[in-house]
Amino acid sequence: MAFNLPAQTSIAKLRPTTTPSAWTRPADWISITDTAGEVQFLVSDVNPVYGIKTTFNKPAGQNLYIDWGDGTTTTVSTNTLVSSSHTYTTGGTPCSRGYNTWKIRIYVDAGAQITGAYFYSTTDPNPGFPCTVLEAYYGDGTINNAYQYFYSSQSLAGELSFGMLEYCKLPATMTGTTQTLYATFYACYQLAKVVMPTSMPNTTTGLYRTFWLCYSLLEVDIPTDATGVTQFAQVFYSCSNLIRIGLPSTWSSCTSMDQAFFGCTSLRTLQVPSTPICTNYNGTFQGCQSLLSLTIPSITTASTINWTSTWSGCTSLQNLNLPTTTGGGLFTISSTWLNCYSLINLTLPSNFNTTSLQSAFSGCYNLCTVTFPTSMPSLTNLASTFQNCYNLQEITLPTTVGATMDLSGTFNGCKTLSSVTIPSSYTVTTFSLTFNGCNSLQTAVLPNNAQNSCTTFSQCFASCYSLVNVTLPTSMTALTTIASMFSGCQSLTSINLSGITFSVLNTITGVATGCNSLRSLTLPSTISTLTSLGGTLVQNNNSLTSLTYPATISSAITSVGALATNLFSVKTITLPTTTTSSLTAQSISIGIAPNLRTINNLNLLGDNNTAGITWTFSNTPLLSGITIWSKIAKLTFAGTATQQWAATSVRIPKMTNATLTGASPQIDVRYQSLEAAALDTLYGDLPVVTSKSIAITGNPGANTSNQSIATGKGWTIVN
Repeated sequence: MAFNLPAQTSIAKLRPTTTPSAWTRPADWISITDTAGEVQFLVSDVNPVYGIKTTFNKPAGQNLYIDWGDGTTTTVSTNTLVSSSHTYTTGGTPCSRGYNTWKIRIYVDAGAQITGAYFYSTTDPNPGFPCTVLEAYYGDGTINNAYQYFYSSQSLAGELSFGMLEYCKLPATMTGTTQTLYATFYACYQLAKVVMPTSMPNTTTGLYRTFWLCYSLLEVDIPTDATGVTQFAQVFYSCSNLIRIGLPSTWSSCTSMDQAFFGCTSLRTLQVPSTPICTNYNGTFQGCQSLLSLTIPSITTASTINWTSTWSGCTSLQNLNLPTTTGGGLFTISSTWLNCYSLINLTLPSNFNTTSLQSAFSGCYNLCTVTFPTSMPSLTNLASTFQNCYNLQEITLPTTVGATMDLSGTFNGCKTLSSVTIPSSYTVTTFSLTFNGCNSLQTAVLPNNAQNSCTTFSQCFASCYSLVNVTLPTSMTALTTIASMFSGCQSLTSINLSGITFSVLNTITGVATGCNSLRSLTLPSTISTLTSLGGTLVQNNNSLTSLTYPATISSAITSVGALATNLFSVKTITLPTTTTSSLTAQSISIGIAPNLRTINNLNLLGDNNTAGITWTFSNTPLLSGITIWSKIAKLTFAGTATQQWAATSVRIPKMTNATLTGASPQIDVRYQSLEAAALDTLYGDLPVVTSKSIAITGNPGANTSNQSIATGKGWTIVN
């Protein structure tokens, strides 16, 4: 499905080239002169029905003149706030861009000054844009407060449209006490060039949103005397064609540069003033995709400095020179260098301090090194700090940090990182996704002080294909989940969690799923709140030979599930011997392929106190040994009548009032190596049943065994 946007013919036609000097005044436009004490406008396409109205201020006792450009001049002698209207009877002067144009001059008696000029429709009930301004020239002293002078928003009903304004020359000196340029050129989409005042002294308050959405602006110079400018927030917001900005060499009064250059996608370089005291850099350079280098001057203030998203999306930034030291203030960091694809190295100031580095370098694909100070005493959050830093090879974290640390997703997707040591001083609250996708990680050393704070290791080392060695804390009493902790760790050969204290662990699903080199897995010896033994704990494993659960689990086990799905080499599975479970009907799946025949021992011996349990064995390979829980009330061997249980020993403890169901024969140990003694032991363990059978054909002791032991309990011997 295609979406067709409305054509923006005028914008496309007038959009400047990428060279700052490329904009030139069309030769066939009516002549405009820069005359002191006058305001001159080049306007186009005035609605002949509704006309045009202007409002302005003039000195008392002075005459003010409006030359409408069609041979008509209006003289105003009274009042200081003047409104005057005019309706054109001629069609204006056409130009090559397809406009009919007029030149409007506003001036006063010699020596006087004009302090304002606004334009409106006269009587149009739905004014839209009754006309547009193409150029505006202000003589010296003609502006006091330019608040929203050229604001082109359609929400301001009746206001003259400045959306087509291409050129504006402001007076060299702004008079009065306010002198603000707040939103002066807001949404002037075609504005290509502006001549700013040469001085904005101490009475000047701000440049807030001055050039907001001026997509076509190519270059601009902020006055060298800008000592009075305190507000610089969003001044060039989304000026996507802006290539050059001239800032004062020193600037001591600016307090905020919040999103000042946000979305200036063509800006390549910028000379930051040498003596700023600005504390708010939220999103200042966010989205400046062409910015190549930047030097940040010394920071002397001890105030909190906001660097949230300051350089986020600066995809071409290669060199960022931060000050060597700061004034000791606390920095606010979040997504500060997000997606700075070209940044390779970065050194933080020696006394840099912050509470959080969350997502600070996320998406910096080519980042190789970050140099931290050794001490960052307020730091407590490293969540997603280096996420998807594909080329990060090594990192040395600060050793002195805050009381706790969030490491969720810190190195998620760092494909080149080969080793990491988390300083022993860290008290980590979460290891969720910390090293997920670190394909080259071989060694990880974690601090041994997580016992009272860390709650999750979920996917901590997931997809760490090269991991061969990991050092874990020995006590994690607050930990609740290790779900998918080592999922996809294809080089791990063993996982032994038996020596770690887990007090409240309740989720172990997928701990070693896809660990194709894993030969042994030993689960924690202390699990108090576990509810499931199965799930996808170790599915899809080619090398695992043994799976050992802790001997005692003092929690309410309610499910077993797919205990060992897709295990191709497992020979021994040992379940807990003591639980306080509330199992009902359970299914144990030990592989799905019919050729799985390697399991030789399944130990289900336990002290389960709940009656009425049903065990269903499905897709099970041949076993050399089976030991069943002693208090199971119902046992089902699922499969066809010809399914063989190749057990050299089968132990089924006496089960009072138990029933044994399944396809006939109920127990099939045909053509095995069971001697008479082994068969007699099997018979002795059988419960009393009605019309059940055991197939013993082909065993050495079939004919010499004491079959009466089984037949006396209601069993039929198939021999």
